[in-house]
Amino acid sequence: MKKLLTILLLLTYGICWGQTFAPIGAKWYYSAQASGMAPQNSEYYLYESQLDTIVGGHNCKKISVTYYKYLNGDTAYLPPVYTYQSADTVYYYNTIFSNYFPLYIFNVVQGDTLRFHRPDLTVIDTTWRAVVDSVTSLIISTDTLKRVWTTPLDSYSFHGSYIEKLGCDFLMLPQTLALIIEHDGPMRCYSDSTTSYSFNTLFPCDYRLTTGINESENTFGLSLFPNPVTNKLTITIDNYEPTEIILYDLASRKLLQQTFINSTIINTEQLAKGMYLYEVRNRTGIIKNGKVIKE
Repeated sequence: MKKLLTILLLLTYGICWGQTFAPIGAKWYYSAQASGMAPQNSEYYLYESQLDTIVGGHNCKKISVTYYKYLNGDTAYLPPVYTYQSADTVYYYNTIFSNYFPLYIFNVVQGDTLRFHRPDLTVIDTTWRAVVDSVTSLIISTDTLKRVWTTPLDSYSFHGSYIEKLGCDFLMLPQTLALIIEHDGPMRCYSDSTTSYSFNTLFPCDYRLTTGINESENTFGLSLFPNPVTNKLTITIDNYEPTEIILYDLASRKLLQQTFINSTIINTEQLAKGMYLYEVRNRTGIIKNGKVIKE
């Protein structure tokens, strides 16, 4: 009788044990461009699985969404996403319809037509369709993850694929097809306690370019000189642990990445005249960033 009651409770509240999507602490980094109003890849969204909760009668994960903006380096906190996984399908809570709908379906084969609910309100139709182009694998460390490639049949799309454990490699929820090149997405990085994967090699997961003119606080006695620079840039820091200097252009392209201890000299002779961005990082993360001028 007790075992039957437990099963009924699980069915009633939709509790899913052993969920693989969005483990607590999982992080997704997506590039953002303020809908075309900021340079490419200058902003980013951070999605983070924070806690277990119950929403809409289901045990689910609460995924916070933080928007790190280009303009003045502002930060915005957006509405969270609630998800749970049952068998081969990840569901998300649609606040417009106050209900859960499939987000990622993995038990599919090439040629299948899938139907999803739109993530926003529409008076014409509440659903959109996608056809499965292929099912491939993505190998991360010792994990072999299923990757589903789709083509949309209506006005919404995953803009590529969705992947076991990681989700969509564009943005977490499907987006409209009417996108400009500088629109938000794609995914930069994913990480959790057992998995770490980067979809780009141009810049760090948390890279951000801002309109602010002030450099970040310098608490390590770090200096870059001369600035403006002509041929050689000298970097010194008051510690003796491995430190990394990364140089970018204004389009967020990584131009140089160099590890040093205490001091180093960078040859800037081949750089074109103009403004560049730099980050100095150690094992704890970014310790200083700012701008350097090449004359």
